[in-house]
Amino acid sequence: MAIVVKSFDTYTLRYLAAGAQWQNARAVVDCYRGDTWVAQLQFLAAEPAVGGGLGSPEEFVVLYYALARFHDVVDILRNEGPLAVLFDTGTTTGEITTLANEKVGEAEIVQPDRGSYSP
Repeated sequence: MAIVVKSFDTYTLRYLAAGAQWQNARAVVDCYRGDTWVAQLQFLAAEPAVGGGLGSPEEFVVLYYALARFHDVVDILRNEGPLAVLFDTGTTTGEITTLANEKVGEAEIVQPDRGSYSP
C-alpha cells in the first residue's frame, strides 16, 4: 500500500452538458503542477462506487465525486492553498488536502470588487 501525493498550483474546469443517456462525468477539474497534468477530479451524476484511480504514480491521479460535491470542491480550489491530491493505492480512496496549516478562526478575505462565492 502506498500513498501517492500530487501537489498542484493551477486547474482548469469544465462543466459538461449532454443528453440524459450520457452517464459519465458531468464536470471535470484538471489539476496541474506547472505545465504538468497531475490529477483529474470527475463529478458523476450518480454516487460513485469507487473513490479513485491511478494512471500510475509517475503520471496522474483520478478522483471520483458525486456531482452534489462539485460546489464544495470548487470552494476549496478557490479559497485554500497550497493544495494536493492524495491517493491510497491500497484502499483506492483519495482526497483533496491542504499542505499547510491554517490558523483556527481565520476567515477568508472577500475582495470587494469580486463579491463573495456561495455554493
